Amino acid sequence: MVDVDCPDKPTTVEVHEEGDLLVVSLRGEYDLQVERYMQFLRGDLEKRHGYRLILIHVGQAGTITTEARREMVTWNRGRKAPGAVAILGASFTARTLANMVLTAGRLLTKRHVDFGFFESEGEARAWLAERRKDLRALVP
Repeated sequence: MVDVDCPDKPTTVEVHEEGDLLVVSLRGEYDLQVERYMQFLRGDLEKRHGYRLILIHVGQAGTITTEARREMVTWNRGRKAPGAVAILGASFTARTLANMVLTAGRLLTKRHVDFGFFESEGEARAWLAERRKDLRALVP
């Protein structure tokens, strides 16, 4: 397990890497600073592995600001790498909003990115392990 740190790291985000898996814990509002930090991390994963594999703990996360959503969509439009994201601890309302944002993102970017919502970390990790096999097969 490797802790990930960079000078502009928001205090509301905790991140560490486990090989090709990025594990993220969010607290509070997901704003533009958080999104730009996450772009750095996602881009780094893409460069090193050819895909993105992410586990996000959102049980203490707040809302995603409009600016962060716009930035997320804009950044993702130029991405080609496939990925899988397991979201842990999302409320029903957060799942509904996330599904809308993620569906719109998939339509706009045309990338192969799977998303799953989970109650337990064990379930999320098992799902990600299966996605890893698929992602590795997609990457030359």
